[in-house]
Amino acid sequence: MTPLIETPRLALRHVSPGDAAFILELLNEPAFIANIGDRGIRTPSDALTYISEKLTSSYELHGYGLYVVELRDTGVPMGICGFVKREILEHPDIGFSFMQSFWSRGYAYESAAAVMEYGRTVLGFRCVLGITKPDNANSIRLLEKLGLRFERMLDMPGVVEPRRLYTLTLSQTDANGVPIAGLPPVPEGYEMRMARHAEARDLEPVGRDTAGRDALLDPRAAGAWRSMSGSARRAGIELLIVSAFRGVERQRAIVSAKLSRGESLADILRTSAYPGFSEHHTGRAVDLGAPGCADLTDRFDQTRAFSWLTENAGRFGFSLTYPRGNPCGIAYEPWHWCFNPVEPEPGSHRKRSM
Repeated sequence: MTPLIETPRLALRHVSPGDAAFILELLNEPAFIANIGDRGIRTPSDALTYISEKLTSSYELHGYGLYVVELRDTGVPMGICGFVKREILEHPDIGFSFMQSFWSRGYAYESAAAVMEYGRTVLGFRCVLGITKPDNANSIRLLEKLGLRFERMLDMPGVVEPRRLYTLTLSQTDANGVPIAGLPPVPEGYEMRMARHAEARDLEPVGRDTAGRDALLDPRAAGAWRSMSGSARRAGIELLIVSAFRGVERQRAIVSAKLSRGESLADILRTSAYPGFSEHHTGRAVDLGAPGCADLTDRFDQTRAFSWLTENAGRFGFSLTYPRGNPCGIAYEPWHWCFNPVEPEPGSHRKRSM
């Protein structure tokens, strides 16, 4: 699996069902139970359920979570590190736990420092919290080394003993006031209209896009795309892929390039999603074009391809994300279609993002 974050010695990646044995062992270490809590995970089946319900679900819900920390040279997993979003707190808190056999080698700080930088520059966090038991001296030292400072004692649901709450505001400048390379933070209110999206972990090629690049999609979306494009072809309609899967780093480069040309972030976010919020991260979204029509222009809605999509795309699970006047505040994009096989329940509001 492709690493999400790398350091000189470590690689951090998404948790997967193949990590069940490792997660089972980690969660039953005496230090984990004493310092974090007994999660009641006793069997491989328990571990698989925990991975699905507590770990990988966070990637879908929030666009981030806890990641497996491995040695780069050997791929041996040693712990987990990343971010946790709790309903009772406004901001995410950093979490970490390592097998005791890997303690005292600097791995926890190396991975946590990299995760904090990822949160600042890619996820756009303005503030990160830390939560620990009052007597967990190792965690307290690490949080303080990362720059977090004690704020107050925190009562948590289902926890008898209050926890120590630490906080750190992430600056966009260094100690000398010099701007740090990266993006401005996510604007206030942006997450109220745009959902975070985790990067797809399984992708397959579906041909070339109009720029000659390999177009990649999530396997289910890829199958639906083949069926839809084949049906269109039989009707005499050629659908061209302008863009398919796009990772967080690629999205960050796109936004950075526009900023460097003098565009304001507010203007950019009317046409490009902030990194971590793009539907293209999911591998289910495609920007489409048609022969004789300039890519990514409103003229696409005057083509036979658009008319065919409007009438038929729903049969294959694809829908138009950004019609005119959409609640996301994104400009009209007749070319942007996303595969969503499960329809939202009647009356529900589903946040969408490009």
